[in-house]
Amino acid sequence: MFGIDLELHRGRFGEAVALGAASVTGSQWTATYACSRAEAFVRAGRDDAAEAIAWAEPRVGEDRYARAVLLRAQGLHDSDESLLRESKARFEEMECPFQAARTGWLLGGSDREQAKETFERLGATLPAD
Repeated sequence: MFGIDLELHRGRFGEAVALGAASVTGSQWTATYACSRAEAFVRAGRDDAAEAIAWAEPRVGEDRYARAVLLRAQGLHDSDESLLRESKARFEEMECPFQAARTGWLLGGSDREQAKETFERLGATLPAD
């Protein structure tokens, strides 16, 4: 799941999909993995992205982080800015600045400028896209 996230940040969507090709279950990381996998499928423009989102949904449970990742994936898939804003707000509430910045980067405008400042403060590279 961390590899998927890294490749998404690098803009290497095909590689992210390859890392998320398996449908794993039975791990404490299943929810986050499933949601990261769904985001990779969306970012790669795969025809089965909606299926990946649907596969992830019942696995989220009470996992707030996974829910925020899935909201971002759903927002991108549906071109729904309100879902992206909800994702960003949830990451901010959890004090997860890197993921909030990744979501803000996707929103563009002043959100992207804020994200750029966050990435620089964290010493992180800017997203590839």
